[in-house]
Amino acid sequence: MKRNLLVLMIVTLLALVVMTACSPAAKTPTAAPTKATIPNAYPAKQETPVKSVATAYPATAPAAATVTSGKLTDAQVLALIEKQLNGHHAIDFLLSKRFTSDQLVQILNQQQHTDVIFTPGELEQVIAYFIAHQK
Repeated sequence: MKRNLLVLMIVTLLALVVMTACSPAAKTPTAAPTKATIPNAYPAKQETPVKSVATAYPATAPAAATVTSGKLTDAQVLALIEKQLNGHHAIDFLLSKRFTSDQLVQILNQQQHTDVIFTPGELEQVIAYFIAHQK
């Protein structure tokens, strides 16, 4: 029994040596690893800065935005909101929650809302509309 075990161990050891000798050589790096060659498993979390109304919506509005002057009626504000939402969002969510004006500005400044553009005057009236019509 001991003899069979010894023969088995020797055969296994020889097979291991042969396999190691026949395997391809490992490539040694030619240069020290740099930050560009090492993938970052956990990238640093980048916080998006909170924008104020003045910085989020500059005084010069893009050509796509509707420039309004004066006070809008509720129907005009609602039409403006629906036009800006472009069928992608529903205003029921904003009306069903109790948001402050700062929270509404933060919601409108989120990354997924870059297509919603209001002038500063329009933004003030839209926020006033949301606050007045919250359920």
